Amino acid sequence: MVELNIKAETILAQRFQIGTLIGKGSFGKVYFAIDLQSNKEVAVKIETKKSKHSQLSNESTILQELQGIVGIPRYVFSSDQGEYNILVMELLGESIRSKFSKCNKIFSLKTTLLISEQMLDRIKSLHDHGYIHRDIKPQQFVTPYCDKENLIYLIDYGLSKKYINKLGFHIPYTENCPFAGTYYYASINCHTGIQQGRRDDLESMLYSIAFLLRGDLPWIPNSKQKFSAARIHVIKLKTSPLKLMKDAPYDFSELLCYVKSLQYDTRPDYDYIKGILSELKRKVNVNDNIFDWNILIEVNNNRRLYKQNKKKKQSKERDESVAISKTSISFYEQVVLESSEDSKTIEQSKFPEFHNRNILPQKPIQGIIESITLPLTLQYSDKNEQSVDESHYERRPRTHSFDINMLESRIQQKSNCIIF
Repeated sequence: MVELNIKAETILAQRFQIGTLIGKGSFGKVYFAIDLQSNKEVAVKIETKKSKHSQLSNESTILQELQGIVGIPRYVFSSDQGEYNILVMELLGESIRSKFSKCNKIFSLKTTLLISEQMLDRIKSLHDHGYIHRDIKPQQFVTPYCDKENLIYLIDYGLSKKYINKLGFHIPYTENCPFAGTYYYASINCHTGIQQGRRDDLESMLYSIAFLLRGDLPWIPNSKQKFSAARIHVIKLKTSPLKLMKDAPYDFSELLCYVKSLQYDTRPDYDYIKGILSELKRKVNVNDNIFDWNILIEVNNNRRLYKQNKKKKQSKERDESVAISKTSISFYEQVVLESSEDSKTIEQSKFPEFHNRNILPQKPIQGIIESITLPLTLQYSDKNEQSVDESHYERRPRTHSFDINMLESRIQQKSNCIIF
């Protein structure tokens, strides 16, 4: 792929303002853009003129011829812009392959049948207008933008080709044709170099259906492997329709056998194929047009709403808790204030002399105790107490007995002035 450097907000053809990158492939890149004339969102495909195999001019021609067909993207604009070719079309949504990944890489039989019917309708419409796609795969079928409806579109006509000549006849059978398509989904005849026809589009469609039902294909390697085109071809040859569709209804194996039995220029019996798919829908009781991803979207929306409601509820509870706390604190402060005022009033009424005259104890209790106990303890001759030497102590005669009642009366006399 030739590298393209298109900056965001670049305006092409004085009309289309380029936005984010949507996808890229061997042809070039696809960007989200705004049509400044209609103010609508569009998709812009860009390829460089230096590309060896230009596809946009071919796709632009085919797309304009197919306008008005259900499931074909709406054509908007195409031109060459300096070093680039551009094709502007309707903006679409995710591919079936992307939806498949979001659904844990497995589709229900119901969803696969709904997809299969629309795949067949899109391919039949293309064939009826004289074209074969030559690159059918899950990535080429896309949903509408923002899943507005359950319609599936067929895209990418860069490899498409007319199988009817100007005289209205089928183009002749040829061999040693260069490969065109995707190895994983291409028909066996395509691998051998046989000119592709309508049967090859249908075979690729059934390989795509098998992939959606199984979650893989026998010839798609895992992340640690790498298969060459020749090995893929060999595995396809060795894999029978029954083995490929072993976990699917037998009808799919029958369809694959039928498609492989078609001659190069034989018109497929689309009604027969559609009838088998319709009968399968009846057997599995498919009575609506709801895909697996519709349910997933609904579940995700419900989960998102649940989280939002839970967050709002937690926020509301937190606010209520804060409000209650503030109310409690205010009430507590009021109670404490009233209690302190009542206490002060009681204290003043109980000791009026103290509060009016501000009478304080003339001597602290510690002083009273010291004056009483001091005669019973040692007295230091050195008042600075810079060193301790027992020779400096002067012992007063110790009274061996004293009256305990007298001591209590002295304490009581000296503490009469203290108001508790």
